Amino acid sequence: MADAGSADAGTLRVLFVGNSYTATNDLPAVVAALGPRLEVEAVVMPGARLIDQVSARQRLGDGGFDVVVLQGQSLEPILGTDDFYVGASTLSRAAREGHTRTLWFQTWARRAGDPLYSDPMSGVHDPEEMTRKLHDRYHTAQLLFGGELADVGNIWQRFGPELYASDGSHPSAEGTLVSACVIYTALTGNAGTVREPARLGLPGTRAQELCDLASSSRCLYSGGTLCDFHCVDFGTDPEHCGACATRCAAGLACVDGKCT
Repeated sequence: MADAGSADAGTLRVLFVGNSYTATNDLPAVVAALGPRLEVEAVVMPGARLIDQVSARQRLGDGGFDVVVLQGQSLEPILGTDDFYVGASTLSRAAREGHTRTLWFQTWARRAGDPLYSDPMSGVHDPEEMTRKLHDRYHTAQLLFGGELADVGNIWQRFGPELYASDGSHPSAEGTLVSACVIYTALTGNAGTVREPARLGLPGTRAQELCDLASSSRCLYSGGTLCDFHCVDFGTDPEHCGACATRCAAGLACVDGKCT
């Protein structure tokens, strides 16, 4: 991967911190391929929790990144909540000290039928409940330590089992692409473009369809509306006040969907 320190002006330099969910299918490279001026680097360790990411803290301390994408171990926020918040606090502090904004990568639930859901000690009984708990933990980290949320796990719930690899936990090629498109939109505010030939061995038309659906779903989930692949708020956006491309005149603000 490219060295973050060599980026040209205007390039968004992104450090991905995670484990096999990030490493599978090289998620950072897929994100970088969705648009121009993205340069990525990754610090990944199999099974790593946020609290284990000592090398990532050191790399953040070196500086040179615009954004760090933080992905915890898949069960860590639920079964090790205290350690999750300790790790989140430590890494987000290192990011702030390096003038790097934080993007929380909320992961997805295990596939329906996973043995986890029949274990009374897990505290989760189905994918919907696990998704809600993961969202609550990552959203709490966002509120406590700042940054933004890439709600990948919520978007996965809008798709089917094809996003999972055979183990029902890791992402398939389609799962990695959907995750990448949600993260790309969170990083840039734009929908990604899947260039030909499509990465991950997916047909180009199918790949772009998945990416468009992922970007649209993220916007709808956050309460916005998609205008020309930009997620906007009709109630407050003076460029799209009440409807797409309805621009308020100079000097007017958009309040409750009306220029005033």
